[in-house]
Amino acid sequence: MNDLAQKCMGIRGVSVKDASEGRVEAVVARTGSIDLEGDVFLPGSFGTRDVRVSAYNHRSWPHRGGLPPVGKGRILERGNEVIAELQFFMSTADGREAFEVVKEMGDLQEWSFGWVPGTEVRGELTDALQATGARRAIRSVEVEEVSPVLMAASVGTRTVAVKACGSCG
Repeated sequence: MNDLAQKCMGIRGVSVKDASEGRVEAVVARTGSIDLEGDVFLPGSFGTRDVRVSAYNHRSWPHRGGLPPVGKGRILERGNEVIAELQFFMSTADGREAFEVVKEMGDLQEWSFGWVPGTEVRGELTDALQATGARRAIRSVEVEEVSPVLMAASVGTRTVAVKACGSCG
């Protein structure tokens, strides 16, 4: 590892690599665990799909400000984590700003996702799940977007890697 990479690794838990990329890998949800809204997403419920990156706190949704998306990418399940591999639009002011906030937040950054209400497919809410506090079991969901947020409903969301190092040199 070179000196620059070692210096950049000092950002708590975030791998920082290349200034111009605008790429982020994040955990946006977990399957098999109950979130703060009482939902449990069953393994296989997310699959792999392309997604938009919404402006901070889902502000690209029409009812929350209607800002343009700030990036795009895909989600996939890896074990019990739902991973988002994202590319922020570094050619736009909003994309650069959103990326810089994510980078500066480091491991304090949380993530969320959104889907069109009513499109989720429910799974069996077993007695065992109910005993742990689950209110809904979701077997399938069509995620429309992911978003950096101040506080996520899913437990354990985080930024895994940020491929930028403009302020490390």
